[in-house]
Amino acid sequence: MCRRVLEGKQRLLGPDHPSILAVVHDLGTICDDQGKLDEAEDLFLRALQDWGRSLGTWNISTLMTGQRLCGVYVAQRRFVDAEEICQQVLHGYENSLGSTDPLTLNALCLLSAY
Repeated sequence: MCRRVLEGKQRLLGPDHPSILAVVHDLGTICDDQGKLDEAEDLFLRALQDWGRSLGTWNISTLMTGQRLCGVYVAQRRFVDAEEICQQVLHGYENSLGSTDPLTLNALCLLSAY
């Protein structure tokens, strides 16, 4: 279903429209939940790069996508990649939301696992 929504929205709005990226992120989450890690990685990387370019690297949507990508890397046992992304996410949350925000603290907790 999400793939059909994505294809239809891309035809109507173009591939870089912000609502397209939300669908890409959601589809990545579905693939991650289904254990389709390579597909989830590709989708999260697309959303991360496009959101970073259009909204900035410290935008909450960009950071949340980075956090999901970190989870994919952990599931793939790519711990160095996971740690790198998680550090970037933590830095972004600290700069955007402050050091005591729950999202920042969650990213810190995830990073401490590496």
